[in-house]
Amino acid sequence: MCRKSLNVLSLTGLLILTLLAGPVLAAGEDYPTRPVTLNVGYAPGGSASISAHIFIGSVQKYLAKPQSFIINHKPGASGMLGADYFMKQPADGYNLLWATQDYPMRLAIEPQKFFFKKEDLLYIGTFGYCPFTLTVNSESPFKTFEEFIDYAKKHPATVTYSTTGIGTANHITGEILMKQTGTQLIHVPFIAGNQATLAMLGGHVTCTVMSAATLTPYINGGKARVLVVFDTKRFPDIPDVPTCKEKGFDVPGPAHTYNVMIAKKGTPKPVLDILGKLLRETANDPVSQAGLSRAGFIPLYQGPEETMKMVYQDFEIAREVSERLGLTMK
Repeated sequence: MCRKSLNVLSLTGLLILTLLAGPVLAAGEDYPTRPVTLNVGYAPGGSASISAHIFIGSVQKYLAKPQSFIINHKPGASGMLGADYFMKQPADGYNLLWATQDYPMRLAIEPQKFFFKKEDLLYIGTFGYCPFTLTVNSESPFKTFEEFIDYAKKHPATVTYSTTGIGTANHITGEILMKQTGTQLIHVPFIAGNQATLAMLGGHVTCTVMSAATLTPYINGGKARVLVVFDTKRFPDIPDVPTCKEKGFDVPGPAHTYNVMIAKKGTPKPVLDILGKLLRETANDPVSQAGLSRAGFIPLYQGPEETMKMVYQDFEIAREVSERLGLTMK
């Protein structure tokens, strides 16, 4: 083939690549040009739904052009029905996952149930978090964490605690607490946080391991008493309640709930960059932070690397605990 023909073919190839790349780059630069869906794996009114509404309420001011953000509730399987639906959508940034701490729990404990792995997802960032608490109702004889632990040690397998289900972050936190304190509590799983909370308020269980955000109305109303907070620092709304670490026990993640924005692997980098910017600006927005605080969350922004590190750490802890308890499905 002559040199002239080769040059023509080379120029033609470059032109084709440019034409193909052009729409992708333009789509990324103009993103979003149509409504964006946040897939939430929980029912409306829960903490994940509330935080998602807080996000879409403030993100508009940071968009280059007005565009709708829509919440799609897909409740079930500790948030994993929403994740499953999300993973079946195109990797274009127009379907995102609004995930909580239960997502890495399910992947660690029941990997064979899902056609995707944690590595198949891209972590845009974190939008607020809330620590778990050990909480009793206001009529409970336990006034302090020390009283609770002392009684549990003297009366093994009699103290009950409610959670949102077997293998959830609440359950894993309770198991870690038992191991560190040398106690033997009885786990009572429910299918939702409100049911687990009502069981505690009604005295059907001794206590609950639940996020402060879920319990805020009952704490403020004097119906619930928090004995300890599972965090490295005290919770702002209940500053008089000590942390577990202050009491000599280090209960690591996943002793918290958080909101993480996730995109599907393969999403164009220009779109990821815009999403990262939008999440950062919205998370640092005073209106967003005030809304998170009112909902019982601690305002927090973490970028992609910090968020991925947190999620992966929770995954490994859940896998270790679930294997020890025989919960992991092969």
